[in-house]
Formats: sequence, structure tokens, C-alpha cells
Amino acid sequence: MNLLIVDDAESNVGVLILLIEEWFEEQNIDDVIIDTACDGKQGFEKIQQKHYDAILLDIMMPVMDGLELLELVRKTPLKQQPAIIMQTALGDTKTKQKAKLLGADAYISKPIKFNMIDAMLNRYIIPPDSCDDFDDFDDFDDFDDFSGDEIDEQKNMMEDFNKSHKKVPASVFLEDYTDLSDIIEDLEDLDGDIIRIIDSLDANSIKANIKNIENVLENYSRFLNTFIVFNELSTSLSLLSIALRKTNLANLNENSLQFISNFTIAILEDLQCWKDHVFVEQDAIDVFYINASALSSCIQLESYIKKNSN
Repeated sequence: MNLLIVDDAESNVGVLILLIEEWFEEQNIDDVIIDTACDGKQGFEKIQQKHYDAILLDIMMPVMDGLELLELVRKTPLKQQPAIIMQTALGDTKTKQKAKLLGADAYISKPIKFNMIDAMLNRYIIPPDSCDDFDDFDDFDDFDDFSGDEIDEQKNMMEDFNKSHKKVPASVFLEDYTDLSDIIEDLEDLDGDIIRIIDSLDANSIKANIKNIENVLENYSRFLNTFIVFNELSTSLSLLSIALRKTNLANLNENSLQFISNFTIAILEDLQCWKDHVFVEQDAIDVFYINASALSSCIQLESYIKKNSN
């Protein structure tokens, strides 16, 4: 069983791998290989070299975006076409319709939860004759209907975010900031703390690192709060820090601690990526998309912590 995740955001990739591996463990299936690619071009190279049963494909990526890769794959005479599931933090009806016309099998919106992955893999990995729950299932709408108060709240936050922000390249965003030296210096100070946490964090060390994690999240939140346009991410980082502070890690099992550790690392790596592409390299095609990725991850981890600490 071969799966491919094509996504430029390390946090998204990390989350998907954890959720997919959890699903396969529950199904007692151990012959699965999960490959990753950071953009459409790299993804297409892998698809040409190897058959994949299913591909989770992000839409907004550098070099070649998800829709371009989708169209290219469907036009390529492969021995067997894979199931392609589009996944994005940007809720856009027109984009969803375009993906469907180009040959996508399904479309799921971030933040992605385990029950979405469960439904998706049951739909495309388990043989059709062994799963008859999808006779009237609309793969472009119903994957987003696995709800509950918690998921609905997350979806509403992301939808509000998407509606309130237009695509803004880093070069345009930074036109109002003539002197970036102070900003870069502040971010480099935070970088040192982030790198130290990433290098040492795992299930065994998270209890010793928790104060440092909380401080980094709070400091990054304060930094982002100086930019009104990043208020959502600033608030989400602060709420995540509070959730960690209120959680008694001693009550969590090793799997939960490992999940939180991996997810935290992914968020910190996402913040570094956001910083590099917006303020250092200044090549982000949309500063709010990178922001949306980190925001989605924070929402998911906060939700997981609250659910598993009760």
C-alpha cells in the first residue's frame, strides 16, 4: 500500500502522517509506505517512478501548485490512476469545482481531523465490496460534514479567516516596512529558542520542555500582535500556550505525549518557515496562506489537548 502526501507545509505533513498511521494501526495493516513531496514538481517525479494507491494533495504550493499537478497526473498515461484527494486551508467553492472538473476524487478542508481521514481511507483504501457506507456520499461536500461542536468551531474559525483575507505577496505586504532590521533581529532571537526545543523535544522530554514551549509560543504571539493583520494567529498561539499550561501531562499516556511533541515541533517548524518566506527571503506568494497553515495546526493541537486532558 503506497500513499503520497504532497504539501509544502511541514506541519500539515506531520499531522497527516500521524493520523494516517493511527488509522492503519487500528486496521492492523502494516504494509503501508507513506512518501512525501514538498511541491507539485517533486510530487510528479515520484508519481512517475512509483504507483500510489492514494495521493493527498495540497492546493497552494510553490513551483507547481496542486491543481496543476492534478491536471498533469490525469493527463499522464499511468498504468493505474491513483485516488487524488485535494486538501487545503482555503475554503473556496470555485477552487473545489475546478478540482472536481480536473479529476479529483475528493476534497477535504483543513483543519483535518481523524474522522475525516478515517472516512477517506475507508473510501479509497478498503476494497469497495467491503465498505458500503458511501452509496450516497458526495466526495466534494460530505467529507466536510464530519462535525460536532469542536470541529464546527474550528471550521468556522478557518472560514472566517479565509473570508477576511485576500491574497497578499510578501513583497507587497512589506512595502509599508522600510526598516526590517528590528523585526529580523526579534525573529532571530526567537529562532534560537525554537531550534533548541525542536532538537530536544520528544515524548520523554516534553515535561521538562513545557515551560520553554509555553514561553516561545507567548513570545511569538506578542511579536505577531504588533501586526494587526496577524491577530488570529497571535491569539491562537496564546490560547495554545494556555492549554498546555493547564494540562497535567502526567495524566497522558506515551502515545498522547508523542503526538503533542510531534505536533508542537511541526508548529514551530511552520513558524520558522513562515518567518523565512515572509520576512527573510520575502518570496511568499501569499503571507496569509502560510499564516492559515500555522493557524490550522494550532487549532487542531489545542483541540487535541483539551479533548485528551479531560
